[in-house]
Amino acid sequence: MTKHLHTKLKKITGCLLLIVLIMPRSSGQEILARWTFDNTTDPITGNGTAGLIGGVTQHSATLSSGWRITDFPQQFTASGTAGAVFMVPTTGYVEIELSFGHRSSGTMSRWAEIQYTTDGGTTWQTLSNNGGGLTPHDQVYDFSFGFPENSGAANNPIFGVRIVSIFSPAPFNPEVPDSTFEANTAYHRARTPGTGGNAYSGEGNWRLLNVTFTGIPDTSGLPVKLAVTSINNGVPPILNAPFSVTVKALDADDNPANVISDTQILLTKASGSGELGGTLLSTMATGNSSLIFNHVTYSLAEPGVSIKAATYRSVNNIFARPVVQLPSVLIESSGIYVSSPNRIWSHNDSGYTNELFLFDTTGTLLRTLLISNATNVDWEDLAVDDLNRVYINDAGNNSNDRTDLKIYRIPDPETITGDQVTAEIINFVFEDQTQFPPPPSNRNFDIEAIVWKSDSLFLFTKNRSNPQTGFCKMYKMPAHPGTHTALLVDSVFLGETNHEARVTAADIHRQTGELVLLTRTKIVSFVNYPGNRFFEGIMTENYFTTSMGQIEAISFTGDGRIFITEEGSGNTTGFLYDVKWP
Repeated sequence: MTKHLHTKLKKITGCLLLIVLIMPRSSGQEILARWTFDNTTDPITGNGTAGLIGGVTQHSATLSSGWRITDFPQQFTASGTAGAVFMVPTTGYVEIELSFGHRSSGTMSRWAEIQYTTDGGTTWQTLSNNGGGLTPHDQVYDFSFGFPENSGAANNPIFGVRIVSIFSPAPFNPEVPDSTFEANTAYHRARTPGTGGNAYSGEGNWRLLNVTFTGIPDTSGLPVKLAVTSINNGVPPILNAPFSVTVKALDADDNPANVISDTQILLTKASGSGELGGTLLSTMATGNSSLIFNHVTYSLAEPGVSIKAATYRSVNNIFARPVVQLPSVLIESSGIYVSSPNRIWSHNDSGYTNELFLFDTTGTLLRTLLISNATNVDWEDLAVDDLNRVYINDAGNNSNDRTDLKIYRIPDPETITGDQVTAEIINFVFEDQTQFPPPPSNRNFDIEAIVWKSDSLFLFTKNRSNPQTGFCKMYKMPAHPGTHTALLVDSVFLGETNHEARVTAADIHRQTGELVLLTRTKIVSFVNYPGNRFFEGIMTENYFTTSMGQIEAISFTGDGRIFITEEGSGNTTGFLYDVKWP
């Protein structure tokens, strides 16, 4: 949308154009329903029902083994009719996704099909299948499926999904029996060739784990962009005289849409040689879709002037209050997780023990937990998922030369009764690193900050480039054990100095989705972002007024505060700090 400026006496021409996201605070994909099958088939989160079809029966339902189901059809019969069904209302949500863990015994079908209904189960349509991915047997495999926009899955109070066994869509020889079956005629057992065992049998079993439906809140009718719709009410402006600029909030279809919270909007010059002046910052009040800037000026008569408006990137000052000196075992605290307002898990930096330490806000050490199969090469930061599983980031990479980057995953430490635990391991490489180390100007592969969101891990770099480029890169990869490639998805400029640009920790608020990055001088927060694109949200830089040491860990407390820890020096530990937030 373009507006031209004309003047009396002297000519000013130009355009004012704005397109900027102003979506309400969003945490991207939200859980609609999740089943962990902890001695129940009711969802642990959200609303929905789970059932069995086609004669299938339940063997057991436990948190560790999931939903174990059996009594599937005999060979050559009833393909696509037997399995588990989940009914989940999706009203108010779009971009529906399904994820789950799946394990098969050796005699059960390796092929599963995902079917869905949009009419409460009267009719079913095929979405996809698992690619025969349940072999080798007796292993848990993670699957995820998205439902197309035109599928009818979104905004549907009677939506449902079935996970059913199907005949192999490709010819195969199972060895037991030693016969070749044509496509779509028989079930293909999950056991791999050369391992013996029995032939396919419906008396085998499947196990379903962590069945999760997610969606993004439907923002139809909500403001997603701004546009300049009027300049000086159509009256040609006069050089150096105040004129008005009208900005409107629009939805995705360019219709006026009221903002749901007070929104600061800033006008800035995008091109031109003159100076934009007058009133350039104002607030569009809650419930309004229009804002008029009444006293804008421009200092030069010239063509090609353009002005842009955007939601304001704000700068605040914050005070970090010292709470207590850390326990003596935490000489170099470099990651924290607040499991409750007075229970804080932490670990040391590189070269120390492979242990997590639990302490309280009096500095009392409560517990030590050994990660039995881990080595602390360079532990930097902790992340937590919606099951309270903890991810220990062993990807500190000061010299940018490591080829053994990994993240350890353990169950909720508050549920572990012993003094040690064996971790699951996530190995990874960067998609864009080919030199170890790269040239000094490209050393931006040190990961000291991670968060979990929507079954993915997001990794943030501590920029060690020389000269300092100021950019923090963000990578994304699956949050489950295995070997993965971390994909570069975005970057953000944080400052020209090392103290401003080097990110040492991160956390994400479970309810609001607010992301915070910690540097030596500030906490940088991101809200109102679309999906998982954090850096497209509203960014606020919160500068410390407190003098602290080397701060390397940050965590929301769950009660309106943020905790930060610093590394110590010599044999002296650092402090735990408290920040009132926001």
